[in-house]
Amino acid sequence: MPAAQEGVGASRYAIRVSPVSVSPRESEAQRSPPGRLGRKELAWAALLLLGTVLLYGRVGDFDFLVYDDGLYIGQNPVVLQGLSWKGLAWAVTSAEYACNWHPVTWAAHMLDVSLFGVTDPAGHHLMSAAIHALNGALLFLVLHSLTGARWPSLIVAVLFAWHPLRVESVAWVAERKDLLSGLLFLLTLQVYAGWVRDRRTTRFVLLLAVFAMGLMAKPVLVPLPALLLLIDRWPLARPESWRALVAEKLPLFGMSFLSGVMTIRSQALGGCTEYIHEGVPLLDRLGNAAIGTLRYIGKTLVPVDLAVFYPHPAVVDPGGGGAWSALAAALLLAALSIGAFRVRSRAPAVAVGWFWFLGMLLPVSGAVQVGGQAIADRYTYLSTIGLGIAIVWGLRAVAEGKPGAKKPLIVLAVAGSLAAAWLTWRQLPVWANSRSLFEHALAVTDRNYVAHSNLGLLDGYAAQLALSEGRPEGQALLASAMRHYRESVRILPSFYDGHVNLGWLLYLGGSYAAAVAELETAHEIRPDLADPLWKLGLARAQLGEWDEAIANLERAHALTPENTAIEEALRYARSQRALDP
Repeated sequence: MPAAQEGVGASRYAIRVSPVSVSPRESEAQRSPPGRLGRKELAWAALLLLGTVLLYGRVGDFDFLVYDDGLYIGQNPVVLQGLSWKGLAWAVTSAEYACNWHPVTWAAHMLDVSLFGVTDPAGHHLMSAAIHALNGALLFLVLHSLTGARWPSLIVAVLFAWHPLRVESVAWVAERKDLLSGLLFLLTLQVYAGWVRDRRTTRFVLLLAVFAMGLMAKPVLVPLPALLLLIDRWPLARPESWRALVAEKLPLFGMSFLSGVMTIRSQALGGCTEYIHEGVPLLDRLGNAAIGTLRYIGKTLVPVDLAVFYPHPAVVDPGGGGAWSALAAALLLAALSIGAFRVRSRAPAVAVGWFWFLGMLLPVSGAVQVGGQAIADRYTYLSTIGLGIAIVWGLRAVAEGKPGAKKPLIVLAVAGSLAAAWLTWRQLPVWANSRSLFEHALAVTDRNYVAHSNLGLLDGYAAQLALSEGRPEGQALLASAMRHYRESVRILPSFYDGHVNLGWLLYLGGSYAAAVAELETAHEIRPDLADPLWKLGLARAQLGEWDEAIANLERAHALTPENTAIEEALRYARSQRALDP
């Protein structure tokens, strides 16, 4: 038992609520004591859960996407076997697959496959919608349990659940990790509040277990121990010193550290930190992190032009400037942070909410660049809860003691909730299938090489099918796919996927020399991968360059000795060289 508890009654650790938490005008009938949930709270939570399910229920008609859904489910041989002890062992020991170590997420996908199969994505999507609806209801219950303030807690939870920034996390099966980590994040907060009230060892062990599962769903929960320190001050109002509060959380901080190390290792093994090695300078990354934080605030307040991928300016336009914008963004964030810190006594919810927002964004800010995105809607799943707390409780604090302020706030809350739901309803069809998703991304962003590449992939698949069936539209689809790929590598000359896929289509179209040029570029970008070498070997074989073809195929076979197609191509090339020395 921590030393801070010795000789002190349990009543000292009861949840305490600052004056900002509960309005003095709020009647006993309108609120419950912190830590207790009455029938009204449970009824509101049930209504919120039902409303969220109805809002997102249409995802049951959506397709799997070509963007990572195959990596996580359709092309993952372990997940395709469903839930099993062997699969769970792989989930725990696999560090590099998909550049993440998240065994809880893998187990959830395996369970989905066992329950729903893989031919129909409806079950996978509806499971995501159900988890998100549960998260919205749970957020309300957790906030109410912590603060005792029913209506602010409900408003924050509704805006969280119905905001269009949530669509990416809910409608994209590959982002199940957002929903699972969100669920475990909220459960960690609730278990922690219970442990503060009753500091039994069993409760602390439960806290460690739930937090560990959250980290194993998605390591974005790494800042959570620091967030608990903020919650200690508001709304828990714990009287201990900072030193004592930090000391009791050392096991949690240790778990966060280990998770961070594992994450960096997994991303390095999987090749997902390639943009660091391609030379995005640290100052550019920090500048984008500052600008991106303001963009998240802007998209929270005005959620329009949302896209699956926002290109990083330093990736698509190296040396393109923007230093002054980054400096201005950093200064504005510093000013807002200083302002939040200065009002910590008068409006502690504003300070806690603001630093909750910044802290939960830190792991995904882009200071360590993984991938080519500048920002991502999914990164707001937990961070903007803090922003909601700061805004809702801040408005409430400003309105207190002002006659006539209650009705405008009610109108604003209802209007904001309905507007969020309407915008979410409009955004959801964008995610119905891969084509609508990436065509929308091209419409609302600039220089989106990822959108072009994925549209090229879709047209390429369609072209191969049409050509194999002798349908006349095959050539037009092939030409469209090549246009998209050429545009992707024009925007980003170092884009591996664009070069390798363009090279393969050129090979299929009979342009073998052009295919060799593209595939050589792809190999130079990713010399550790077998795919461009294999395709290079096939193209050079068509040109009669047997020695070079065999060398490429031998190297590809050494990288992936289990690939029987490469082994067969190598035998063919060797036999042909023997016939045509």
